[in-house]
Amino acid sequence: MIHEKIQFETDKAVIKPESFDLLNEITAVIKSNPRIKKLSVEGHTDSEGRDKHNQKLSDKRAASVRKYLVEHGVEDARLDSKGWGETKPIGDNKTEEGREKNRRVEFVIVEQDVLKKTFEVDAKTGERREIGEQVQPAPAAAAPAPEQSNTQDQSKEKKP
Repeated sequence: MIHEKIQFETDKAVIKPESFDLLNEITAVIKSNPRIKKLSVEGHTDSEGRDKHNQKLSDKRAASVRKYLVEHGVEDARLDSKGWGETKPIGDNKTEEGREKNRRVEFVIVEQDVLKKTFEVDAKTGERREIGEQVQPAPAAAAPAPEQSNTQDQSKEKKP
């Protein structure tokens, strides 16, 4: 879990220097976990401003974070980036606190290997002891059934 936020210059995709330590920690975690095969860097905004502008800004910010990670040693092929604009709020856009929650970058593991551990139980004591572990490729993701598709309401009121 990441409890800090990546900070950007206002209305830009320029990462503020105070976020470099956080990004360096994130870089180290990704590099030290080769089981993570694909990670999506996803940008989000609040609802202030025009939809199209927010979409572009979130896309650029996600790409900026992705670029930072690659420049600091994360393999390019392990990362994707996507901006969601204001389409996936986690807070109420009617309050400053809610808008602050909505301005964020998320890291979503898209694909990872499975770690399978083997244990044995001592028949006398009932103690469980790990006797091995094996990394297995992640199972191929199945396409969602049509009734499970995630469609968004297109009737959203457009801003001036």
